Amino acid sequence: VPGNSLKLAIDAGLQRYTAELLEDTLPTSDWGTSQVAAAVVMDPNTGEVLALVSIPTYDNNIWAESKIRSEELRALANDSATYALTNKALSSAAPGSTFKIVTSAAGLEEGSITPATSRYVGCELEVKGVNNELYKYKDWRCHNMVMDVRTALAWSSNVFMFLTAGGDLTTTRGLGDDIEESGAILAAWARRFGFGKTTGIDLYGEDPGRIPDPAWKKRTYVGPGYNAGDREWLLGDNYNTAIGQGDVLATPLQVARMTAAIANGGKLVTPHIVTEVISPHGEVVRKIEPEFQDVGLAQSTVRVIREGM
Repeated sequence: VPGNSLKLAIDAGLQRYTAELLEDTLPTSDWGTSQVAAAVVMDPNTGEVLALVSIPTYDNNIWAESKIRSEELRALANDSATYALTNKALSSAAPGSTFKIVTSAAGLEEGSITPATSRYVGCELEVKGVNNELYKYKDWRCHNMVMDVRTALAWSSNVFMFLTAGGDLTTTRGLGDDIEESGAILAAWARRFGFGKTTGIDLYGEDPGRIPDPAWKKRTYVGPGYNAGDREWLLGDNYNTAIGQGDVLATPLQVARMTAAIANGGKLVTPHIVTEVISPHGEVVRKIEPEFQDVGLAQSTVRVIREGM
């Protein structure tokens, strides 16, 4: 009995072009040769996924021809270097500086910064801890300039984001009144942007990622090998989270969804591959309508972040 067909949002030409771009740039990265990559192209207003690329890829025909291509199939199954069978666009890793959009939005909404806040950013941030020991938190480069949040986004300043999220324990306030509250607030804003949970895309195998906060650390750092001090949420945890490092994990699809929320004015869309379900007689059985929820951003925040991007 003929079943229904699915009409996809995927643009085959764009999919091929995106894959070619990724494959061409893998060996020429400034950070060394890469073996894996992923890219997502999504309509920010509807959530329709126009391209979803995972590198390295493989030939689907191997399964249909498994009797004569058993060695290729075995190599794929045992690939522990690139895990080619894993969809990298739905797999989590540290989002890095892309996460600074969340930190900037949280700072603007919570008042730890304003659009006019300016700070001189050199090579690193020095903070004196409660034990009077001096801790140094480095930026990725020596900026040596005065920055506002727009400039900090454009230059991807670590130090500006450290101060926005966590303050410096003396003259600069973070997102909250203390270290733990700042961490909890930043995590809450990350979840508003869809991090730490699956996006709801109509595909199997999506990783939810991870957004750490003080409560998570207390639950996680327990058992043999850990002591009470390991469970304490530290200023460095806020700094790591602020730049998408440390215990933060996100998928490329989640990053695309966050970026779409800035592009469309503050809506967190549900990404989807299927646009229509069509009967064997060619009738549209179901049309997939856009779904979204409000992130809760002021339009002034959206505008400032767009200017920085």
